Amino acid sequence: MQTVCKHIGVEFDSNMLNITQESSSIEKDSQEIGFKKERASNWKKGGLNTTEKWICQQMCNTNLVSNRYEIESIRPESVLPAGTILYQFSVKISLALLMNLNA
Repeated sequence: MQTVCKHIGVEFDSNMLNITQESSSIEKDSQEIGFKKERASNWKKGGLNTTEKWICQQMCNTNLVSNRYEIESIRPESVLPAGTILYQFSVKISLALLMNLNA
């Protein structure tokens, strides 16, 4: 968090770390305060299918390359790029909206 604050020109305050653990789309709200360090690497454990990974790599390619991330040699599961976009918006965003209606 100190690195982020320095980058955006904001003075770091340790109270910035005292966040509530709520409004997650994959976990119930918690009374705990602070960041869950184990969540930082959850993206490595799966959760995205090949099409979703492909979309992310297409959208973030410049940043991935400049920050030396490994680019996977993958193709979307859908034959048409329009199909991957339709999939992304119709399924994932609809689910995210439904799961956060009460947020």
